[in-house]
Formats: sequence, structure tokens, C-alpha cells
Amino acid sequence: MITSTRELNVWDAPLSGINLVEASAGTGKTWNIEALVIRLLLTRELLPKNILVVTFTDAATQELRERILNRINQVYEVISDASVELNEDPFLSECRTRYGGDVQAIKSLERSKSEFDEASIYTIHSFCKNVLNDFSFEAGVDREINILSDSKLLIDEVIADYWRRMNQRLSRPENQIFSGLLLNDLTLDKIKKLFSEFTVQMHTRIDLVEDKTPAVWSGWSIDAKLDDFRARMQQLQTIWATEEAEIHKQLVETKINNNDYSKNFEKWKPDVIAFLEDPFMRLPKNYTEKFTQGFLDNRKPKNWAGPLPDHKFFQLLEDAIEMTKWMVQYELRTALTSLKTEYQTRRKRDQVLIYDDLLTSVDDALNESVNPAKATLLRKKLLDQYPVAMIDEFQDTDRVQYSIFRQIYVQDGAPENTLLYLIGDPKQSIYKFRGADLKTYFEARNEAKNHFTLSRNYRSAQNLVSAVNAVFDRDGSFIDAELAYINSDAHHQENPYFNDQESHEALRFIEIDTESSNKGESTSDLVAWVTQSIASQLQLSMDSKAGIKDEKESTGTRPIDAGDIAVLVSKHFQAKLIRESLTDIGIPCVETGDSNVFTSEESGLMSLLLECINDSRNLRKIRALLSSALFGMDVEEIESFENNDISWSEWIQNLNTSKELIEKYGVLTGIRHLFEVYALEQRLISNYYGERSITNIRHLTELIYAEEIKHHRSLSGIIHWLKAQRLSESKSEDSMKIRLESDDNRVKIVTMHSSKGLQYPIVYAPFLWDASWSKAGNNVCYDEVMDENGRITFTRKMDIGDYLNPNTSALSKLESWEDRIRLMYVAFTRAQYRCYVPYSCYKDNMISPMFGALVKSNVLDSDAFGRENYLEIVTGKVNPLGKEVPKDGVLSILMAKLAEKHSGLVYFESISSVDPAEPIKLDSEPKVIRVELFSDSNVSKLIPERSITSYSSIHRKYDQYETGAERIRDEEADIEYEESGEASPEIFRFPKGAHTGNLWHEIFELIDFSDDALHDGIVEASCIKHGFDPDVAKKLIKQLIQDTLGARLQGGLGSVGDSEVGRISRSSDGVSDMGDFSLSSLSPDHKLCEMEFLYRYDAAKMDSLIASLFAGEVERGSELDSGRHLEGDASEKNHFLVGLIDLIFEKDGKYYILDYKSNHLGFSKKDYTFDRIAEDIRKNKYNLQYYLYSAALNKYLSKQIYNYSYKEHFGGVFYLYWRGLTSGQSNGVFYDMPDEKVVMNLSKDIIHGNDTSTQPNINKSHQSDLFQGGDS
Repeated sequence: MITSTRELNVWDAPLSGINLVEASAGTGKTWNIEALVIRLLLTRELLPKNILVVTFTDAATQELRERILNRINQVYEVISDASVELNEDPFLSECRTRYGGDVQAIKSLERSKSEFDEASIYTIHSFCKNVLNDFSFEAGVDREINILSDSKLLIDEVIADYWRRMNQRLSRPENQIFSGLLLNDLTLDKIKKLFSEFTVQMHTRIDLVEDKTPAVWSGWSIDAKLDDFRARMQQLQTIWATEEAEIHKQLVETKINNNDYSKNFEKWKPDVIAFLEDPFMRLPKNYTEKFTQGFLDNRKPKNWAGPLPDHKFFQLLEDAIEMTKWMVQYELRTALTSLKTEYQTRRKRDQVLIYDDLLTSVDDALNESVNPAKATLLRKKLLDQYPVAMIDEFQDTDRVQYSIFRQIYVQDGAPENTLLYLIGDPKQSIYKFRGADLKTYFEARNEAKNHFTLSRNYRSAQNLVSAVNAVFDRDGSFIDAELAYINSDAHHQENPYFNDQESHEALRFIEIDTESSNKGESTSDLVAWVTQSIASQLQLSMDSKAGIKDEKESTGTRPIDAGDIAVLVSKHFQAKLIRESLTDIGIPCVETGDSNVFTSEESGLMSLLLECINDSRNLRKIRALLSSALFGMDVEEIESFENNDISWSEWIQNLNTSKELIEKYGVLTGIRHLFEVYALEQRLISNYYGERSITNIRHLTELIYAEEIKHHRSLSGIIHWLKAQRLSESKSEDSMKIRLESDDNRVKIVTMHSSKGLQYPIVYAPFLWDASWSKAGNNVCYDEVMDENGRITFTRKMDIGDYLNPNTSALSKLESWEDRIRLMYVAFTRAQYRCYVPYSCYKDNMISPMFGALVKSNVLDSDAFGRENYLEIVTGKVNPLGKEVPKDGVLSILMAKLAEKHSGLVYFESISSVDPAEPIKLDSEPKVIRVELFSDSNVSKLIPERSITSYSSIHRKYDQYETGAERIRDEEADIEYEESGEASPEIFRFPKGAHTGNLWHEIFELIDFSDDALHDGIVEASCIKHGFDPDVAKKLIKQLIQDTLGARLQGGLGSVGDSEVGRISRSSDGVSDMGDFSLSSLSPDHKLCEMEFLYRYDAAKMDSLIASLFAGEVERGSELDSGRHLEGDASEKNHFLVGLIDLIFEKDGKYYILDYKSNHLGFSKKDYTFDRIAEDIRKNKYNLQYYLYSAALNKYLSKQIYNYSYKEHFGGVFYLYWRGLTSGQSNGVFYDMPDEKVVMNLSKDIIHGNDTSTQPNINKSHQSDLFQGGDS
């Protein structure tokens, strides 16, 4: 137990020694890690590479990396420039006070920024991999480590081989009596399941719980046990065959068990015979135990003075049943142990590692008994490299992980300046099924020199924090006596949530009395209540009767959006129930969390699409595809489509064309063809889940493409792989997890495990009453062992005998119960303002997490209530509230007491069952549940229609406003020009049209501007792909590349109209301020090709902008039809603007947009003067295009660069007309610096991006890092 704990203050915290920080939920753990890193950089003058930060997931490491770099940038700004605002940040204020103007501190941060790419921020697996790579000699491993990312095939191979050998062994004549094992407890599927759970725990070096050996076999060898078992079964068979009548007589004459044997002997007899013939055959309902001595002794009649049944058969049968149970355990333990050994042997033979081998390899390398020659040397080198370590999410560690850091930082011999921070919250240890070991946390806590806490909650309002304290601030609230609760207080004293129909209590328990013992009916009523409550929240918000107050403005409020609400569930089927119920009444919702994109509906659609492409003759699958969400046809439309010969022929031809494209150019090209021909994304976006569908499809397409490239799969191979991924039950990688960027304004349905680390204004937790045991990790428990000094240690073991050994399974169930109480704590602490906990009265409420957290403080002798009492509850032996209290009424008593004791903080009420006849009345008693559909008008507010548009479609929209001038079409158009009499360069004779534009764009996307070593190969491959003869085209394209990369980017400053957009401030010399700059000097890390963007936009404001832009071209007096927006009424739709910027590059801290044009303006370089290009830009309205592009880039850069300034960081726009370019000259080049005011208005008022997204922050001295990640 912690004896002395104090609040952590980053400025006073020790910078050496072993320190543990227990950070309760929402208390700013990551903020403190950032601050400690900054202090270490400034105080100990360390570099980012010397501070080891380890956290749980790849996503968490990325977030930490971004936040720490952002913090370094902020601190650097405030201590180096006294004019930089502090934005009321107390940490920045303290940094300025301590280090403002300090030259050494400024230099330290400058160097930290410049070397931040080397920052040591890892997951535990990536850290161990680096150790084995960087210190392979000391670790005693090969330098080249081959990591097996998917071990399923190897595991399946090992299991199949073992099961085959076991089949042969148990099928021998002498082992015939054991053959039933192969059909019941030792099936291939059973062993696969057990071994898959075992491998999760294997790297922790877990032991198996060994079942107690039958007393008669004590000290015997396995061969002796087997021989004895065979003999006993033979003896039992002989006794039954010869003495059945005597056995029957004894049972009947004693009138045992109320004469049951006289009535049921013939009914139960077949089970005995079946057991004697095959003792390992498991029957649906086995009556064999009714013939055992122990059973008979416990059921003698009252006042019976005569002899009891004592035939030797009864005791022999009881012994045999006990032996069969032990035999099953023995075979399972033997199987798992043998499989583990063989699995490790084959990995060593094949010289491959799985990810968990990384941990055990490092642990062994640091262990002097395993690696005596080099362990000390490895530790010294690691301490030299990482004198400081911070282990985040330490409550999720396991024994091997802690052993690694213990051997580096805790064992004797560590230098005095060694620093280790262990940061976590044992109350949030919920990943037992992944190997998390809370007992290891407690052992590490005992070894830490200093104990700190973080108790100020920055997430939730004070009344909610106090209510959570009321639930958990009691002895035994987490069952485990080691886990003490520390009260929190809140930074936000006022709760901004208001609801005119509810009282002010933030934690609200709602008991739903269904008057039914059926769990399914109870669940249905809970789902109905949650749906009605969410509907009520949103309806009241629309009526201004509920909302969230603006904390900064006392009079300001905002409505409650669907995106403010989260429903936390335990299992995926519960998520499905909630989603379907919300969807039925038109409330937008989405399942989020660790869901695998291969389990999504879109995965099935992509599989079906690829199958139809692969076989266009399969009419059944084609009809299924046409009726799917991708095409959305009903039966009549499909029938009409099939009967239209022309349409059907075109459809089949497009499928075949897609197949040909896949065979020639890859799967992406074929998929893109169908999506473009049938405008599938535009069709999907108009659907209810359109944004989510498009996000999933794009995600799946990326994964399919990556698999195709990595393993060179054909179309059939891709289809097979995709099906395998959809059926796989293995743990998904981060790359497979569903992306969440399109779900901002939907109710989030999240598993409680996935919600950890997240927060939501309003939370519903409707399944905390569910007492079903989690299968994952349920077979892991701890044995307490006291050493000779009286110190208790814990041995972590895996119990494989739940269904056979109720005593050991009770221990693992108790561990699972504790785990679910901690999960309840996580659920409560996700809420910022309101947490609703509806529950149903059910007979198993007594083993629910709600009961477990409250029971000890409500029993008569709570001081004596301990672990044994909880075990009695788990096994159903006792009701601690008394026999007179019905099991389905225990929560009613505890909740009522809780609400009474903490009146004003905790709310409790009981609601009657569903009554469809009356609507819910939130302010009347008794309250009843009713789900009503939202009206169409309200649904439209929640789920706006959507449309996608682009510059091209905006362009076409306003073609009607052209004046008499003949319009020049876009760059890929086949425009005829009259040739001059003089000879023209070959570039002007290059074919016109879309194919040429596509070819040239692809080449300039792929080539390295500063190195031509690979140019020939890229040109040749691209020519073949786009249907050009490389022998003919290569020379022309090489000249084009030379002219493009060598052209001087010093074009005239544009002025393309007299409107507001056209009035551009010219520089004094009328050209861009680029000097002799050309693209050939651009290195790859200073450019970004083909940056795609997708933003919402306001159609009405876009109309106004375009009217202004084209003011000189629209006939005087005419106006744009205000009722005709780009794709419909802006009040009814969400409009999405998509675009693809050819090139963004950085020079001298400024970012430029560059767009290529293959437009054919004539057959002479003289046709590509600035004035001629400006005219083409005006007529094609490219000025609208580059203003939209500028606004998109401006919005992106403002999130990337700390203290971003348009004037300081945005350089302008170039248009390069390929056919007019000449190396060393500036003809064919157009440049403009878009008006800042217009760009800012576009960014703020017209284009609405996702302001909550997190992107890397770019520091001033290394802004080119923006391009390190490739695509944006």
C-alpha cells in the first residue's frame, strides 16, 4: 500500500531515482509528460534522443511525438521572443520567468528542434526492436531481424502436426478408452482456441494452473496412472454387468433422494452405461454423478436410521469421474506445453521472431544468468543512450516489460543521475486479456522511491467528479485491497450542461423494472430507453430547452449535437442493437473504436465488386452487387437494366475493362475505373452513412493496394486474401482499424475498452448491470505466494479448466469481476458533463460491476468482509445483503442508499417497463418508456443531405454566364489551332487530349527533380501504361522534363480581372521574388506531389465569391439565381469540395502552389507569353481554381505551423504551361500572389474543415518536415 503520496509538480519533481505517478482519469498525464521533457531538456541539457518515452500504442506514440514537438516550439518562442503571447498558459508563463532570454536554454531548444527526428518515443515493441538492432552484439542476436507480422499460418501448422500425432497415439487399440477425447475436449478447434489465448500470455512466461491430482494417484507416474485407469474402467464394467440388480436394490430400498431412484433408475441408467463404455464422451445432461458415493451421502432421507447405499461401485465410479476430469486437464496442459515448445523451436529453426519475442529477447539479454558475458555491457550502453525513461500507461504493463526496465534502471549499479518515471492509473487497468498484469504494477510501486499523484481533473465538471468520488471512495470499491482510490477535484467548477426537464445531478442511475426474468427482454427495454433519452436530448436542444453553456461567455450557449453523445458498450452485439435502434428513428450514429475495417459492410461490398470484375458471367453476384449500397438498385430497376441490351452490354464491358486494367496496371486502376464511370462516391455520399462508407472504401483500397504490391497478388489472389481477412479473428493491426475522420456529428457507439483516453460531453453506459463473464482473459488468475521474509508475491497463471474445476475457475472469475469494476470506472470518467447508467433488475446483478463496487460498504461487518467473501458471491454460495433480499433486487437497495447518502450528486429513480401506449413524460411520475420517430423536419436537421463538387463542376456551373467571347476548354481538350508557316518544335505536335495530360502529370509526380538517375525507367513505364510508344515518345518527354525543371520561376505577377479577386497588389518589379530558382533545385523532402483535399463549403457564400470573381464577365444587371446553388439548396445539404493540387513546394520558409497545364495555345513559343497565358487563365477561370487551392493550403498550413502567417509563409501560385517552357527562360510561366483578404475569407467562411483533427506541427527552422510523410 502507498504510505506517502504527494501531488506532482513538474518544477519540483525529482530528476533522478525511481518515481511512480498515479494519474487518475482526466488529470493531464500527457501534459505532465510534455512538461517533464521540457524541463529535462532545459535543466539537464539532454537531447530528445536521450529521453526514452514508452507508451502503449502506435497512435499514442504519434500523439506524444506531435505534442512534445509542439511544446518545444511553444517554449522556444516564448523564451526567445518576449512579444509572443502566452495565451494564459501557466507552464509557458513559468518557462518565460525561469528561462526568458537565457541564451543557453534557447540553444538547447534550438538543438532539440533540429534533432527531434531522433526523439526516442516508442511502443514497447519498437523500443525492443531498436535495442536488438542497435546493440545486436551485446544482445547476442543477429543484426538482421526477420519479424513475422502474421504468425497464424505457422501456428496452424504447428497445431495441425501435433493434433495429427495425438490422433495416432489415442487411436491405438490400447488407448481406445481415451478416443472420446478427440471428439470432445481435444478437438482441433478447441486446441486452436486455447493455444491462441495461451500465445497472448506466452511472452509473460505464464504458468498453467495444475489441477489437483486424485488422492489415489498421489506420487504415481503418468504410465502408472493410465494403467490404473484402464483397469478401473474394466472393473466398473464387470461390476455393472454382474451386480446391476444389487445396485438397483440398494438405491430403491433406502428411498434415497425422495424415491427418485425408484422412479428414474431406468431413465438415468443409459448415462451410466455410456460413461462406462466411453468415459470421455460428454453428454448434454449427464446423470452419471447420481450414482457416486458422495452424491448419495448428501441425500439421505430425514430421520433415516437404516444403512445407506454402500456398494463398492459407487465409490469406484466417483473416483473414475474425478480421474477423467484430471485426464482432460493433463492432456490439455501437455498439448499447450508441447505446442509452446514446438512453436518456439520452429521460429528458431526458420530464424523468425514474432513481436512478443522482441520483449523476451531483450529481457534475456539483460539477464546476467542468461547472458552472463554481455548483460552488464548492454545495460551500461542503454543507460548511456537513455539516462532518462518515462513509461506511460504503466498500469497496462506485464511482468516481462517491467523486468526489462527494472534490469536497466532499478537494479543495483545504476548511475545516480538515472531517472525513471512510471506513469499510470491502476484503476484503468482493463487490458488483462492482452496480458496486462496489475500485480506487476503493485510490485513496481513498492520499489519506487517516490510516489506522486495527479488529482486535478481537467476533463469533467466538478459535480460529476464528486459523484464518481462518491461511488468509488470507499473501502473495497475495486475489491482488490491493494487498489486504493484517491479523490479527485475538478478544474471546471461549473457544469455547462443544462436540461430543463432534468434535475442537476450529473451521475444518473435509472432502474428499469421490466418485470421479466428474460435477459433478452431486459436488454431490449434498456436499448429502448437509451434511444428515447438520446432522442429527447436532441429534441429538447432543438427547442432550446437543453444545451451546453459557453464557459467563456456567461450568456452564450450551443445546442447538443449528436456528436456530443457516446454510448459505451461491452460487446459488439450490444453496439449493433444500439445502432439499429438509433438508426430506426433517424438519429445519426456510428460504431467506433478498435473495429477492424475488414469487418465493415464496405469490406463485403469491395469483395463482391472484385468478384464481379473477375467473373462478369456470374449473374447471381452481379445482381447482388447492383442491389447493394454501391449501386442501390431495386428489383424492378435491375430487371429493367438487364432487359436494356445497350445498358447491359456497356455494364459488362466496363467490368471487363476494369479486369483488363487490373491485369495491366494494378487493382487501383480497375477499381477507379468503375467508380468514375458510375460516379459511385457521389452516389454513396448521399446515403445515410455516406461519409463513413467512402472513408472505409478508401481505407480498404489502400490496404488492398499495399497487399498487391507487397505480395504481387493477382486479382484472384486479392479476392482470396480479402476473404481471409474478413474471416480472420486475429488481432488487427493499427493500419486496419476503422478511421474516424468522417463521424464528427454522429452519436458514437464505442466499446468501453476502446473509449479509454477519450472524452464525450454526454455518456450513456447501459450495460454495466450485465454479469456475463468475459471470455477474453477470463482464464488468467494469480496465486499468492509468501516468501520467507513474509513478502507476498504473485504468480500469474492460466486456468484452462473453467468448466471442469469450479474452484480454480472461481479465482479467475473473481479477477474478471475486478477487471469489470475497473472498466466501469473508465466508463464513468469518459463523461465531461453527464453520465447516464440505466440498468435492469436481473438475478445475476449480484456479480455485476455495480454491485461489486458498492457491496462491501453496505454489509453489516464490512471490516471483516474480504476476498473469501467475494469468492463466495462469485460461486453463488451467499447473498451478502441477506437471504430475504431477492437476487434481482440487490442493486435497487444499493443504488437507493447511494443516492440518499449523496443527495445532489447522484440521481436514482425506478422506471416502469415499456408501455407503447403512452409517450415518455420526462417530468411526471411514474415514468414510462416510449420510442417515437423524429418528424421528417427534425431528421433533416440531424442528417443533412450531402453533395461533392470540385473546381471543374463549379466551372461548368457558371458556363451559362459566359459573354460573347468563345470559351477555350480545359487543358485536356482537343483544340484546333492554325499552324504558323515556320517549323515548330516537336513538343507542339505531341498528341492533344486527356491521355497526354495524364501521362505528363504522372511522370512529374514520380520523378526526382534533383536526380535524373531513374528518369528513363519512369518515362518508359508511364508511356507503356498510358498507351504511348516509348521509343517514339521518350525523346520528346525527356526534353519536356529538361525544359520544365530548368525553367526560371520568375513569371509576371498576374492580374486576371477587374473584380475584387483580380485586384492584386503588384510587386515593384512585376515578377515573383524567386531569383533564378528552378524546379531542378528542389529535393524530394521540399515538395509534395498530388495533395488531395476534401472540405465542406458554404454554397451560398461560394455563389457570392464567384459572382464577384466573374463580375466583369456577367452581363450588367444580371444576377446569379440565389435559389440555384452548386448542387442544390445549401440549407438542406452539406457540400463537399474536393481537389488535387499538382505540386506544393517550399523555398526559404515559404510554401508555393504549382499547377501544370498541357493546354495547346499554339505551335510557337511566342504563343505562350505571359499575356496569352493570362488570357487563357481568365477564360478557363483558373483564377477560381487557384484561389480555392490557396484557401485549402492556407487552412492546412495554419494547422501545421506554429504562429502561421499568410504573408510570412505563403509564397503564391505558379502555372506552368508545358508546351511553352524552355530551360533557362521564364516563358510559359505564370505567377500570382492571391489576395490575402479573399483567401482568408474563403478559409474561414466558405471552406469548413475538421478543426479538431490533429496534424504535425512544423517548427520554423525545419518547415520542410511538412513533406516527410509524403501524401497529406
